[in-house]
Amino acid sequence: PISAEETEAGTPAKTAALPSDSALLTAAPPPRPTPSTKEGLQAAVLDHPQNAFAASAALWDGVLARAGAQTDSEGRGVNAEYVRQALGVASLLRQEPSALPLACRYVAVCVFNIPLAVQDPENDAYLAGKLLGSFGEWLGTAEHHFLSQQEQQCYDSTAELVEGAIGILEDFEESQI
Repeated sequence: PISAEETEAGTPAKTAALPSDSALLTAAPPPRPTPSTKEGLQAAVLDHPQNAFAASAALWDGVLARAGAQTDSEGRGVNAEYVRQALGVASLLRQEPSALPLACRYVAVCVFNIPLAVQDPENDAYLAGKLLGSFGEWLGTAEHHFLSQQEQQCYDSTAELVEGAIGILEDFEESQI
């Protein structure tokens, strides 16, 4: 009789190691494909189901109205669309770090108007860091406009979200050196 460890030829059988259940649960999802159009990038990032802006859009409208006309450290006007962009990128990076190329490409093409044909992942990551850094700086100066307990919770969770996303970008940039 042939043992389970031997093939019919009498040589040891080669068995492929299967990942354990815990490895399957903790394995990172495969990277999301990056759309090839500006509209596709916008849909993938801004319409992401866990975009932190979606659940708090009305709250942000109130805070932004109270804050009045403001600009970030790069001179970009701070409005609901700007907040939606920054939170869309930060949310996607924090929830799916493997989506970093998608989030960065979105920032380059849709925020900074880099042509789709220009392919420079390091510059895309730099621009994403620039957007999130500027947004984070603005957020720090606007804390006093978050008055209610709900608004303060939004401020705190947004600051944490953006800080974590910037950390992911910094780790990526360091790995490229």
